[in-house]
Amino acid sequence: MGWFARRGSPAMVVAGLAAALALLAPAAGAATPEVPDPSVREQVTTLQDHWDREAKAANPVKGPKPDKAAKSQAPVLKSRLLAAAAPDECFAGVGAHYPTGTYDDEGNLVCPEGSQTKVNQAYVWGLTKTGDDLWFGTGPNIVCLVFSSYLRSTGPVINDSWVCEGEESSFRTAWTPGVTLPPTLGDWRPADLFRYDQATGTLNGLTIPDSDPAGKARLGSTIGIRSAGSIGDRVFFAGPGMGSYLNVFVFDTGGAYVGSESLPGFTNIRKWVEVDGHLYTGVRAGNGGQVLRYTGSSPADPFQYVSVGTVPSEPAELAEHDGRLYVSTWPAAENASLYMSPPISAGEVNVVDLGSVWQRVWTAGDYEPDPVTAATYGGGALTSFQGQLYWGTMHVPFTAALGHTDVYGPWDSDVAELANALGSHRAISIFRGDELDTDSPTVELLYGSAVLPVYDGQAWTLRPNTMGAEPLYGASGFGNFFNNYTWTMGVYRDDLYVGTMDWRYLLAKGAEGVLDLSGIPAPDDLYGADLWRFPDATSAARPERTDGVGNYASYGIRTMVADDEDGLFLGMANPMNLMTDTSDDRPEGGWQLLRLTPRR
Repeated sequence: MGWFARRGSPAMVVAGLAAALALLAPAAGAATPEVPDPSVREQVTTLQDHWDREAKAANPVKGPKPDKAAKSQAPVLKSRLLAAAAPDECFAGVGAHYPTGTYDDEGNLVCPEGSQTKVNQAYVWGLTKTGDDLWFGTGPNIVCLVFSSYLRSTGPVINDSWVCEGEESSFRTAWTPGVTLPPTLGDWRPADLFRYDQATGTLNGLTIPDSDPAGKARLGSTIGIRSAGSIGDRVFFAGPGMGSYLNVFVFDTGGAYVGSESLPGFTNIRKWVEVDGHLYTGVRAGNGGQVLRYTGSSPADPFQYVSVGTVPSEPAELAEHDGRLYVSTWPAAENASLYMSPPISAGEVNVVDLGSVWQRVWTAGDYEPDPVTAATYGGGALTSFQGQLYWGTMHVPFTAALGHTDVYGPWDSDVAELANALGSHRAISIFRGDELDTDSPTVELLYGSAVLPVYDGQAWTLRPNTMGAEPLYGASGFGNFFNNYTWTMGVYRDDLYVGTMDWRYLLAKGAEGVLDLSGIPAPDDLYGADLWRFPDATSAARPERTDGVGNYASYGIRTMVADDEDGLFLGMANPMNLMTDTSDDRPEGGWQLLRLTPRR
């Protein structure tokens, strides 16, 4: 059958999407099987053909002859594993009590008979660098938290690679006596803070002293350490709390704890960026957001700041380009967009009236012709490269399908459900902008789709993208149907690197038990996050790695720090919490920290 034989093959797409819909049926509403309208079958065929053409037309590298093109696409970096997550829990089955394990002489967790080791810390969610040290915080079982929140599914899912217990997790009542965590947090665990010392090759956990019980409680009520930043002798970790507040933890560059505080009214944070000696970050505030500038710290007030701008939706990524700050946003009060600050003067963005809004230079509807799908786009990573601004999109799988179901559903057959999944699906698109601060800006589509499926309330049809543009270099997702996040970008030694999330393995394992996959080869070389490289501003991207950078269970390059003198550092996202057996032929689950350096 060969469902996994080609990247994004339509047979796999149909089978995989059908399986995923079956998994999510309690959330999306299971359709009653019946003979569908023949026109719906035709729509599915049209959509399959569309994505098949995209896969076949993937990433044409223009210019060099074939032999030179092959050489130009060879990886230029080698990778080395610096640190990885360790199993931290004994798992005895969905809903069961977690048995107490012991540790052997080498510090490895040993679980009692009838249980197995489990690794809960899945993401290097926030990462920053000072000198030789790498500082990062983790995100626990994030894919399970996405299932329970974005995809509205709190029921358990288990296979041999990962488990989400959801509402049946015994941890809900075990964490705090007398308190029951909500069903959406059944798979949550407290995050970790780390400092990796490259000089000694050691990984050191960062702790909050017992003398600050409020700080310890803050860490215990933080969803995860979604961001990290640094300036001078200060290192910042921050993440959303379990209410309408943001938690910030501050250390000095010697590893000493400075303090922590909660910021009420702010509920999310992703990115920090230093520009001209000033540190900025974006935070969600209500349905909108603010960009903050750090102004100082003390034990009594470890994170002092001023607001330097507002955006109508949640800020995501930040970058400096051509003397201004740019911020991508996630949908809330409006569609995902790209905003531009006033000019940076005297080394800093000036404090502005909170009633003023930075200038919008792009929005998802400028490209996406389906308004429901456009409303589910997220703004991805962005960076300045050779005089132009590059940015990409983010797509949480099936949120657009759920959006169409909310607006147009329920669907009257399984085939109509499948048409919805195929029609609303999007892989990442990559854009490039120039002269964005002028009256004549230009925006180019580098990777994307010339035509996209649109639902008009009656049927799915193919329409040109809103730009009316052909992609300059190749298909959406860099030709990979399952590249759904533009998670990271960084410029290292004059090349632009783009890290993605590829959810193929997650879906394939989730399909087990739903479809008969016996006899279908497992494509280790196709699973895992992609790392793409733009050698310059006039060439297509080259595939640096498409295998999770050596671990196909790592579905995302979640964080990236580029240092020309030291390396390209990647924080990986790997939610395969049951892949902990070091004696088998599979890689391990949990976060990894990697260092990439030139091969020559």
